[in-house]
Amino acid sequence: MATEPVYPDAVEPDDFWEEHKTKIIVYGLLILLALTGFGVYEWVTVSKRNAANALFSQAEDEAALREVIARFPGSVAAGSAGLELGNRLRQEGKYAEAVTALKAFIENNPKHPLISGAWLSLGTTHGLDGKPEEAFAAYEQALTRYPEEYSAPLALIAQARVREGQGNREEAIRLYQEVETRFPANVVAREAAQELQRLRRTSQEAASAEAAEAAPQEAAPANP
Repeated sequence: MATEPVYPDAVEPDDFWEEHKTKIIVYGLLILLALTGFGVYEWVTVSKRNAANALFSQAEDEAALREVIARFPGSVAAGSAGLELGNRLRQEGKYAEAVTALKAFIENNPKHPLISGAWLSLGTTHGLDGKPEEAFAAYEQALTRYPEEYSAPLALIAQARVREGQGNREEAIRLYQEVETRFPANVVAREAAQELQRLRRTSQEAASAEAAEAAPQEAAPANP
């Protein structure tokens, strides 16, 4: 014979409140404090970011850029100011100072959206300072650390130019070819193809000139 199901006694709201009111109040206060703290943190963060961006947008000289870096360390604006500082110092021919500024940017802003470009800028600065090996190494960092970034093909073609400037034509040709192979859809690949044509043409012209100079000597009769 079926039996009637047995249900627990209903809990009265007043009884539940009396039994758990302390926990409810405590947990409610904790949630409120957490939400308040998060709101304050977000407000401070946004206010700080806006202030940093405003100061950076108004920075027109070296001193102003350094102020952004000093007042808002770790911010995107401070990182951008550091990169801009390095570029300006390079344009002024202050290569050692530019290298210092760019290295500081790289060290202090590893997650900055322009970090790969900083390595390119560092390579350019070393190159202008007459330090091709340091330039090549900086371009290598941009290429290997950020192979999917816009900086990668630019770094590779810059390496080719470094080697060409050093007179290493064979290595330059190999690097130009690598640009075409690795980044065929990039506009830099077209530039690499043009550089390859130029190098091959000049190589053929040089070989023809050497052959023309050698031919009369071979044809000249021996002295009696």
